[in-house]
Amino acid sequence: MKRVRCPKCNNYIVFDETNYTEGQSLVFVCEHCKKEFGIRIGKSKLANRHEEKLLDEQAYSQDYGSIVVVENRFAFKQVIPLDLGENEFGRYVQGTNINKPIETRDPSIDTFHCVITVKKNKQGKLQYILRDAPSDTGTFYMNDIIRDVDMVLLMSVNPGFGGQQFIPHTLDKVCQMRRLIQETGSRALIEIDGGVNLQTGKKLAEAGADVLVAGSFVFGADDPAGNVQALKALS
Repeated sequence: MKRVRCPKCNNYIVFDETNYTEGQSLVFVCEHCKKEFGIRIGKSKLANRHEEKLLDEQAYSQDYGSIVVVENRFAFKQVIPLDLGENEFGRYVQGTNINKPIETRDPSIDTFHCVITVKKNKQGKLQYILRDAPSDTGTFYMNDIIRDVDMVLLMSVNPGFGGQQFIPHTLDKVCQMRRLIQETGSRALIEIDGGVNLQTGKKLAEAGADVLVAGSFVFGADDPAGNVQALKALS
């Protein structure tokens, strides 16, 4: 399979080049922006059409590590290196601000899917924190990446402003993440941010959350210290 990028919106179009001959002209219409453009099948494309690109999945092991992404639709692999700081993953579309784009035409992958934060602790040891975006598809639930992270942050509201209602299906994510942590032998903590109060906090603690982040419930209260102590008592 080959991919060509739309010159207008930068989205990829995937096609099987083995169905065409050297020198043949092809015309594509981008399904996203309706731009019509053409290419010519070159000799180099035909000569290498049966070759599999070998990826070194350990290429960045001496730096900050990497993530191996297997694209859902055509199953080609991408090795995406991690950098110190915030690594924002998502499906590539023009105009997004993510710094770790996943090249795919699969619309089930969110344009902002998750964040992996790489930082050093006081002892200089690298720490990896996986933060789930407000994703409808879930993040890495069946992947061994969880073995190597120190904390998983699940967002229980849509980021942007305080005082939002807790998203109920976050409880399912917490249960799934707790099972995955146990199955892989990971020591990662589960942190929840958004819509946390005594009612949701109790359910989250029972589902397996370790760290609760509360904003409005604490700072909007008449007795902030008392609410903090009440949350602590849930564990």
